[in-house]
Amino acid sequence: MKGSHSIEVVYFAQLDSAEEMIKLNLEDHSTSGWFTEAEAVSLNHNDTDDEVTVIKKGFALLRGEPIAC
Repeated sequence: MKGSHSIEVVYFAQLDSAEEMIKLNLEDHSTSGWFTEAEAVSLNHNDTDDEVTVIKKGFALLRGEPIAC
């Protein structure tokens, strides 16, 4: 919706090639970014938020840690 604002975490990934190879459809995305776990968590104002929980689980998976579902 025009005039709205949202932040979506779409992928947790480790890159095998240069990030310049990733192409975004500019009609769907106004901007994108790469964030560390701390940066991604800091974008949310409430550390108990469900989105923060998902972010932390995603980074734990990348580190190979077991997570509770």
